[in-house]
Order: sequence, then C-alpha cells, then structure tokens
Amino acid sequence: MKKLKAINKTTTIALVLTLTFAAIFIALPVSGQTVGNIKSYSFIGATPNPVGVDQEVLLHFGITEPLQNVGQSWKDLTVTIERPDGEIDTVGPANTDATGGTGRIYVPRQVGTYLLQTHFPAQWFNFSAGFPPAQYNLYFEASDSPILELVVQADPIPYYPGVSLPNEYWTRPIDAQAREWSRIAGNWL
Repeated sequence: MKKLKAINKTTTIALVLTLTFAAIFIALPVSGQTVGNIKSYSFIGATPNPVGVDQEVLLHFGITEPLQNVGQSWKDLTVTIERPDGEIDTVGPANTDATGGTGRIYVPRQVGTYLLQTHFPAQWFNFSAGFPPAQYNLYFEASDSPILELVVQADPIPYYPGVSLPNEYWTRPIDAQAREWSRIAGNWL
C-alpha cells in the first residue's frame, strides 16, 4: 500500500511538472515570430493656444506608442500647417525620443486660424523580449492625427506673468515661481 501511494505521488509530481513546462513553452513565442500589424495613433499639441503673431508656439507631436529603449526613435514624422492664407508649412521630418513624441518651435506670422496635423509614416519596429529571447517584428501602420486649430491673434499674450513684489509683511518660504522676488530675497533655494 505504501509503495502504491509513493508511485501515485511521484506520478502526480511528474505530471504536474510536465504540464507546467508544456504551458511555459506554449506561452513563449517562437524565435523570429512576426506579431503583425499594429495600428498607430498620431497626436499633436500646441502651447500656448491662442497665441499672438510672431510669438513662439511649442509643437508637441508623435505617436502614442513608446519604444523599448532610450536610444530608439520613430523616424521621419512631419507636421503640416495650413496657414490662414491657404499656404502650407511643413515641420520635419523629425525623429521622436523613446516616449514616442518630440517637440519643435513654430512662429506664426499672420492673424487667423492655423490647421495642424501630424503624419506618421509606416515603419517596422524590431526587438527582443522574453527568456529565452524571442525576436519580434512589428509593423506600425501609417497614421494622421486629428486636425488641431491654432488661433493666432494680433495682440501678444503674456507667456509667464510675474508676481509683483510685496508691499506688506511677508514670511519665508517664498514660492519659487515668484522669480521677481529674488531682488529682495536672494537665491534662497
């Protein structure tokens, strides 16, 4: 009886281990596996919006998919900007950082509404992952961002309004954003 229990216990352990290893190897991808097409989602943002004529606007554009390593980037993204007079300006081609985004400065020269759109060209992204390492080959499809309206007005806007100096009693700590206070408080940070 003891011998039968020992055989059943050994058989059960062997079966569990076999099934565990089988599940692990089934879950691991085959080396060189192409996972297929992935839909990409382009974006664009403009800060500040609205802005005054001849003032700088920071354009933040890219796709929503980050990359695996810091040194990698999405390549050759462009931004088309339709000016109020109907002419087209192009920013780029530009490469992103590993977060999937990048930035550029644009200076509008006329009053009106500008139409901005990011264009992401289709491209492959190849990387290794897992143990043992498996090679993934992903194809990110081309995409265009929704159109963003940038409103440009004749009057300039204040970028970073200051905080006036105090005219009554005040205490420390002083908020670091009150940069004008350095004349009376010094570089206290």
